Amino acid sequence: MPLNPVATDAARALVVITHPDDELFMSGTLALLSRAQVPVSLICVTRGEAGTGPASLAAMSLDLGRIREGELIQAVKILGIEEVHVLGLADIHPKRFVAERDWDLAGLSDCIQSIITHLKPTLLFSHGPHGGTGHPAHKAVYHATSLALEQAESPAAHYSFAAMTPAKFYSEFFDDDCEFYVDVRSMASVREFSFSYHQSQLQVGEFLSPPFPRSVRKVLSALFGYGFWFTEAGRVRIPTLSLAQFFRRYPYEGFVTRRPGAQAAGRLEHILKDYCHGAAGAGRGRPRVERERDLGARDAER
Repeated sequence: MPLNPVATDAARALVVITHPDDELFMSGTLALLSRAQVPVSLICVTRGEAGTGPASLAAMSLDLGRIREGELIQAVKILGIEEVHVLGLADIHPKRFVAERDWDLAGLSDCIQSIITHLKPTLLFSHGPHGGTGHPAHKAVYHATSLALEQAESPAAHYSFAAMTPAKFYSEFFDDDCEFYVDVRSMASVREFSFSYHQSQLQVGEFLSPPFPRSVRKVLSALFGYGFWFTEAGRVRIPTLSLAQFFRRYPYEGFVTRRPGAQAAGRLEHILKDYCHGAAGAGRGRPRVERERDLGARDAER
C-alpha cells in the first residue's frame, strides 16, 4: 500500500524507550515511518545491564550493558534509525527499583527536553502510564517524557505504544486499550531481522521463553508452537520457538494519543493512514492485569 509522502515533508519522529529491545513494541511502525522517509531518532534511557543474559557472558566477565547497547544500535539501523542517544542511567531490577530514590527524575526530564528542543520532532513516542509491561522504570520514563514535552513547549503529537490490540495474545500485560493500531504484517521480516540483533536476549527474554509446560496438553501445545498461560484474566497463548512465528502471531501495534499535536497532517494516523485502523473497544474489554513486577516499588529493599 502507498504511504502518504505529502504528510512526511516536515515530519520528524523521536522515540523514548527505557531498555535496549523496548523498540520491539513499535518496530514495525518505525520501519514504516522510515519507508515514508520520516527521520527517526531514538533515546534509550539505560543500557539494560540489569537484564538477564546468557550464562556464558558472566563466565567471561563481559559487560551485559555494553553488549546490549551495541545490539540496540545495530537493531534499530535495520528499522532505518541512525541517531541513537543512550543516556546511561542505572538499570535496576524492577523489584528493587524506586524511581524517586534511584534516578534523578528532574535531570532525566531536562535531558529529554534538551533533545526535544534540538530535534524539534513532530511525533513523539514513549511507554504509556502503565509501562506496557508494568515495569516501574517504564512508568518513570513515561512521566519524565511527558513533563519534558510540556516544558519544551513542543507542538509534537505524543503517542504511547504497547497499547492493547485486537490480537488478544499477551495483551493483558499491555497498557490501555489502543485508540488505533497499525497493521505491520508487511514489515514482519524487517521486524524479525531487527530483533535478531538482540542476541543476548533471544533465549532469556520473556517473549520467546514462556513458562515450561507442566501438563500433557501444554506440552502438546508447545510442540505446535504455543505455550498456554492461565491467568485470572483467562487463557492466552504465547508464541514460542522462533522470531518469525512470534511476529506472525503479533501482527498489530497499538497506540494511544496522549497529546494530539498542533498539526493534523503531521500525525501518525495521517502519515500511515493506509495502515492505521481505529480500535475503539477493540481491546479485551476487561480490566488490565498488572504483572507481578508491577509491585516492585512496594517490595523494594525487602
